[in-house]
Amino acid sequence: MPTRMYLPWVTGISALLLGAMSWSGCGGIVRTDAAHHPTPNSVPALDITTSTLPNATAGGNYQAQLQATGGTIPYQWAVTSGQLPAGIGLTAGSGLLSGTTTQPGSETFQVTASDASHPAQQASQTLTLNISAPASPAPSLDPYGGLADVTLPVTATGYFQVQKIGTRWVFVDPDGHPYWMLGVFAVYLGTDTSAGASATLAKYGGSEATWGLQAVRRLQAWGFNSTAEYSSAYV
Repeated sequence: MPTRMYLPWVTGISALLLGAMSWSGCGGIVRTDAAHHPTPNSVPALDITTSTLPNATAGGNYQAQLQATGGTIPYQWAVTSGQLPAGIGLTAGSGLLSGTTTQPGSETFQVTASDASHPAQQASQTLTLNISAPASPAPSLDPYGGLADVTLPVTATGYFQVQKIGTRWVFVDPDGHPYWMLGVFAVYLGTDTSAGASATLAKYGGSEATWGLQAVRRLQAWGFNSTAEYSSAYV
């Protein structure tokens, strides 16, 4: 008959950890404590990793994805303090902020993520969304560089002129529009013997006229409407 043997010198906490040991007929020692049944790993703490938001522009479409780690997916998102800017919404199931902003300004609000654990974990983050005003559109220019959208109480003469309107003198272009000169001084290639001039001419096939046409296009794209003295005749 197998006999059961206890170790009398193992007492207290040690006995509790080791448990009872049985002496079997095979001569082996079999552990009967709960160490053979480890407890599952605990769920990592839920944390919102999004700490800042990209800026928005009033009147433009906006999207920003909120991110979180830990916990048990899926997450549910909600605004729990403050309010979102007008035109922006939060998708609860994905954490996506999206919409079309309506006006410049700044809104600070708190978002909270809840996970699928039982009981659910929650994490919160305070965020600020800044909305800037849209950039002013470039003015519409007539063929002479005048402000085509502005009407003056003058008659177009076909040449540049100066007219007094109220208490101000205004430079008027041939089409009768106000001409606000925004020019660049000394736009030219340089001396014929300069390394820069030679390299630039080579780039444009040795033609200063071809270079001048491209220079004009670039200046216009940058918002200039004229060139000042000491500029090349090709611009």
